Amino acid sequence: MRLLAAFILLAFAFVQSPVGQDELGQLTARAIRENRPSLCENAKELCYTSDFERVCISAADNRFICYRQYAFAKNDSSICEKINGENASGPYRDQCFEHYAREKKELGICEKLKSTDGTNKILYADCIDSVQALRGDYVLEGCLKIKDLGEPYTFATCIAGVARQTKDLSLCSRTFSASTIVDFWGNTLLQRCETQAGVQK
Repeated sequence: MRLLAAFILLAFAFVQSPVGQDELGQLTARAIRENRPSLCENAKELCYTSDFERVCISAADNRFICYRQYAFAKNDSSICEKINGENASGPYRDQCFEHYAREKKELGICEKLKSTDGTNKILYADCIDSVQALRGDYVLEGCLKIKDLGEPYTFATCIAGVARQTKDLSLCSRTFSASTIVDFWGNTLLQRCETQAGVQK
């Protein structure tokens, strides 16, 4: 979710720029129309001034947006491999695969996040959980893939989804009864899971 917040900020800044949106939109549309993703390499830094400040979106971020939109339009996740560089949210390649998996609701695309050196654990865990949520189809095996990634809250959310879907609310206690992890609000993983699964006490 942290990575998603950074991307939302980038997208918000982009939407606020009619000139930038039009210029990048035209470049992306041309790349799609001509079946030439390499045109995305021509994306430039775009700046605009709001009431409060001057905001610039880097050429690298705009290339990322162009390639990502091309991948969506062509239903081709392999385009994500072409994106070099990174921003504060991590490698563009990984972000593209995660966005593509969400957009197309394809859980298998999340596995591409594991193929890089030092798997982006946060993004991978979020991808597995988010795609299952978007599909409305939680699978225990999918949740177990993220169990040991150091993202216990995402894992608890995923297990809660399985428990809610299967109406097996004991899954939360079987999974988290021994956990001593406590969140910012003082809730254990068991309490979080039961709350998210809809267990009323």
